[in-house]
Amino acid sequence: MPPPLTAGKNFVFDVTGSLTPIECYVSEPSMNRAMETLEAVTGCGRNYVAGFENSTVDLSGPWSKEIDDILAPLYGTEIAWRYFPGGSGSGKVRYSGTGLFTDYNIKGSASALVDWTAKLS
Repeated sequence: MPPPLTAGKNFVFDVTGSLTPIECYVSEPSMNRAMETLEAVTGCGRNYVAGFENSTVDLSGPWSKEIDDILAPLYGTEIAWRYFPGGSGSGKVRYSGTGLFTDYNIKGSASALVDWTAKLS
């Protein structure tokens, strides 16, 4: 039997010290986890071990004054975040952490909505 699937639309994403919910302004949350692979070479061969984690959280969505009022003051600071990919009900998976809010971009086009992207490192 295949595992139950999760609809992406049910996610919850919170930021800042008070963990303000922003999922109504986010179209695409993405949690990217990567760990360095360290290599040790000796006369007996190669060995690999896990190094430091280098993870990011990428967010994007349609821009509005409301999301700008939340995100613009946080730019360049370390912020707390929580991500519930399947919703926030009891027993659901939750990821949380802190990250430096290092990228905040607003992009407009004459033929499309103004949108924004952000990165927490």
